[in-house]
Amino acid sequence: MQSNDPNYLPPATVAKAEGFQWDYTAPYYGREDLTPQKRAELDQLVRDAASKIVAAQGQTAVAAAAALKFDQLIVLAMSKADSVNLAILQTDFPAQYDQFKSGAVVDLQPVAQPEALPEMNPLTDAASLAAGAEVFKVNCIPCHNAAGEGGIGPNLTDNYWIHGGKYSQIVNTINIGVPAKGMIAWNRTLKPNQIQEVASFIRTLKGTNPPNPKDPQGTLYEGD
Repeated sequence: MQSNDPNYLPPATVAKAEGFQWDYTAPYYGREDLTPQKRAELDQLVRDAASKIVAAQGQTAVAAAAALKFDQLIVLAMSKADSVNLAILQTDFPAQYDQFKSGAVVDLQPVAQPEALPEMNPLTDAASLAAGAEVFKVNCIPCHNAAGEGGIGPNLTDNYWIHGGKYSQIVNTINIGVPAKGMIAWNRTLKPNQIQEVASFIRTLKGTNPPNPKDPQGTLYEGD
């Protein structure tokens, strides 16, 4: 950020600057004066980076990283950084570097996953499918697109499924999410009946052949 702002000065320099040419200084580029908005943005950037760092440790590790506090994320990044990046982090985050050097350890304990919903049969009545379509419209379109053809998320209209195409598996995926891929656990937002309704609606998308479908992903499911 600093390199992109011609008005940036380190905090010590800003304090001594005088004259008309110093009338403007970006309010958040000094390390000692991050605005709440920019700190939140930086926090999210660090969280994203931490998730990538620990992705190889598995889905639960990524979920654990998402629950860490800002200072813990910085220390985690330092523990994973090479010498070049560690030097950069030391310069930008001296307080957190002191924690790191003191031996602070950030342990990524696996986050307990919500219990999967029990085996069940898909809903087929018109009212339930209409309710599921509404849930899909409000919550699923951003990633799977309006016709379920896929976008950020996979295509829901073909016979290929990453986490299983059985109805109970679809319900389970919606229920617990896929944090490593950016899909939240929807059981925190949707009620159990809503999860069942939207899963039932998703099953009706099979074979609808929308335009511009995303390429198949996962394993062929040959069930009903």
